[in-house]
Amino acid sequence: MKQKKPPFIFLDHTADIKFVAHGTSLDDAFVSSALATLNVIYDSEKKVDKKEEKDIIVKGKDYKSLLYNFLEEIIYLVDSENFLTGEIVGLNIVKEKTGHYVLKCKLWGDSSRNYKNLDHIKSVTYSEMIIEEDKNKNWMIQVVLDV
Repeated sequence: MKQKKPPFIFLDHTADIKFVAHGTSLDDAFVSSALATLNVIYDSEKKVDKKEEKDIIVKGKDYKSLLYNFLEEIIYLVDSENFLTGEIVGLNIVKEKTGHYVLKCKLWGDSSRNYKNLDHIKSVTYSEMIIEEDKNKNWMIQVVLDV
């Protein structure tokens, strides 16, 4: 039986946190990137209660700016609204007539005040960011987070 590839792995980096996320679609790869980012904030072995929901809409001129804005929104919600995401539902990326991209999804989570030992991410970076589709139509995303 073929082992399923994990949705993300962490790579060595000198000062920050670097990961590679995978998906069978661009939408799935964005979800995997968000899960990797959340895994830095809290131990993913622990479950976050689904007490609140937030509808998210972010835009970007290209895939990289869209990913940057999406991950920054997740970090912003923890830092500014004390909202810790536990599940991402219905993520969908569409290209507008203007050529820009729009990402919509629903986040389920809980107050971050109900969880201990959360780590802080300063920001997402464009440094070493890669978003690629391979010949088998699978997607790979690489991101460096400034911590």
